[in-house]
Amino acid sequence: MQAYSDWQGSAQLFRPQAALPESISIRITAAGLALFGNQLQLELPVGSFHISEQPNTAFVKITADVLGGSVVMLSDPSGIAALERYGFFAPSRSFKTPSYAGVLILFGVLIAVGILFFTLGLQALVSWGAARIPPQLERALGESALAQALYTERVCKDSATQAVLQKCANLISSWRQDTSLHLQITIVENRTIKNAFALPGGYIVVYRGILDSIHTESELFGLLAHEAGHVVLRHGSKRLLRNVLFAAMLSILLGDTQSLSGILLSQSSNLLELSYSRQEELEADQFALETLQIAGLDTHALPKLLKRLGSSSFEIPQVLSTHPSHAEREMLVQKVALPSSIKTYLSEQEWKSLLQTTSKNSSSTP
Repeated sequence: MQAYSDWQGSAQLFRPQAALPESISIRITAAGLALFGNQLQLELPVGSFHISEQPNTAFVKITADVLGGSVVMLSDPSGIAALERYGFFAPSRSFKTPSYAGVLILFGVLIAVGILFFTLGLQALVSWGAARIPPQLERALGESALAQALYTERVCKDSATQAVLQKCANLISSWRQDTSLHLQITIVENRTIKNAFALPGGYIVVYRGILDSIHTESELFGLLAHEAGHVVLRHGSKRLLRNVLFAAMLSILLGDTQSLSGILLSQSSNLLELSYSRQEELEADQFALETLQIAGLDTHALPKLLKRLGSSSFEIPQVLSTHPSHAEREMLVQKVALPSSIKTYLSEQEWKSLLQTTSKNSSSTP
């Protein structure tokens, strides 16, 4: 084998019972892999580990018998390249290895226009920067957070349900006439959580518990459009930028490109913890109401659903705790006219497939 320089960098370790991954160091040599972290020091010789692509992401997954049920996720392009050099990994044609050169340019520009921070404030600077984050980086960040969010969850994989979800995603994109809006909707089969959230790059996660509370198509599309609004308005990216803006600038000033990539990816888990502001929730509401109006659906549906959730006996999930009051939402609704007739987009069979095993919500009538 040709001699290559060893590679060492950062990776993430997912333990079966841990809520969040932990950052570890990984060294790649011709002899195999070495893992170092908090109470972790493992040597994995060639043949003792398995490397595979994480579907629909720019990550590789490393497993080994000595790791038990734990999984190591590596996303650093130079680290993945080292795995290829030593013959440990052969990517498929569809595998995505993101480049962060555009991010360096972005934050370099942010430094150059730092005066905006003083003249227009942090929020304006963050909004300006978020609008210029490359789409491929947004998807990489969303994919990272999605992998963490779904790591211990049971996800719906029914093909008929997936087809209906894709139809819903395509309808929202067509109503908004936004060809760049590529939504990917995932259902988590957990009835105890009545929640939904969106991540950068177009990823929407809906828990079965909130689907059980939906009575009409208008409510369903209202919920999905609300989450799509967070995606289109880049609320998640703005939250992340607020967290990493100054650390990223420091990395650029020091010329530490590897550190910059690590900062962005390590912060992706915070997308699951940070709440939207009340203003961002109102903006997503406005986006959803406009979408329902364009589609000819009931514009009162979303406030009805959220009021039903808020008045139920279960605890309001954190993602809804910063939502505007019902009075604020009613004021938004009054500005949007009801359609003369409510349209239907899903067939009876599609509706039943989406809300499978939920007999009380089996009607497809809006």
